[in-house]
Amino acid sequence: MTELSTTDRDKLLEHFGRRYGNGEVLYREGDGAREVFLLQEGRVRVVKRVRNVERSLQILRPGDLFGEGALLPGSTRTSSAVALSDVVVLALTPETFDQMM
Repeated sequence: MTELSTTDRDKLLEHFGRRYGNGEVLYREGDGAREVFLLQEGRVRVVKRVRNVERSLQILRPGDLFGEGALLPGSTRTSSAVALSDVVVLALTPETFDQMM
């Protein structure tokens, strides 16, 4: 979102922005996938349970897109996302994501 003006960025955050505190779960493995996320601030850890052990898959930074399984109708989350710091994301429905692209 660096190509956007400050005004446009603020409008997007006003309509689609969400804030999560350190340690908060953005979504859980097995939940219905209804939104894709674009990380604006902070860091997020993506984890998956394998044989009852939580495995870290990826650490996300600002600019990273995640939860993209939501772009497929009827999909469920295959991993969980947990805030590693205070984070700000854009939470976009598949329809909104398509319009933005």
